[in-house]
Amino acid sequence: MTSTATLGYKVLRKDLHLHGQQYATTLSILYVGYIVMQVPGNMFLHWLEKPSVIIPSCMLAWGTISVLTGITTNYTGIVVARFFLGFAEAPFFPGIIFLVSKWYKRDELALRITLVSCGSFLSSAFGSLFASAILHSMQDKLGQAAWRWLFFIEGGITILVAICAIFTLPDFPHNTRWITPEERALVISRLAKDGNGKADELGSRRPCEDCRMLYLTGRCGGLQLLPCSR
Repeated sequence: MTSTATLGYKVLRKDLHLHGQQYATTLSILYVGYIVMQVPGNMFLHWLEKPSVIIPSCMLAWGTISVLTGITTNYTGIVVARFFLGFAEAPFFPGIIFLVSKWYKRDELALRITLVSCGSFLSSAFGSLFASAILHSMQDKLGQAAWRWLFFIEGGITILVAICAIFTLPDFPHNTRWITPEERALVISRLAKDGNGKADELGSRRPCEDCRMLYLTGRCGGLQLLPCSR
């Protein structure tokens, strides 16, 4: 989400009484929560084997936090909200990459991961346009400032998408309920032929290998932060 960066310094400084370096802190505090939670969040995803629950739950959490950001009235409130927003967002991108890697062969991953990565850039590209429309049309609606409406609307959309994701997002090949046994066998056999003979046994690696793999996955997700102005 690019909401806070889009709002600009003057708007938040006036409404939330920010001064000095507080606006910069408001922007950067998100990365603290993101960095802290990224690897642990994806370790939980790996161990619990329920991405269809964990990933939408993260989306629900950050959508709710986004809505709550719209009711903050001071520096402390928005800093706390953005810190926990980083917590909630952290498992999402590397978790999606990890999930995709459990369904496709190595020579099929590049295109899928590219499409997922493009989503980040598209959200940055069109997010500012969407925010601009809200900021110019929602001022003083129902007695609320336009920047508050921006958080309410973006958070609400995120929550709706998360609810849909609960029913559409798969788990891993060995425990997704809504695929047929034939489809399950096909996916597992494809991955096995690709060299991942333990594709359906997520706990087969040693703990140190799990942590190393998830750390690298987290680093890949962290790269998505570089082009994003939050």
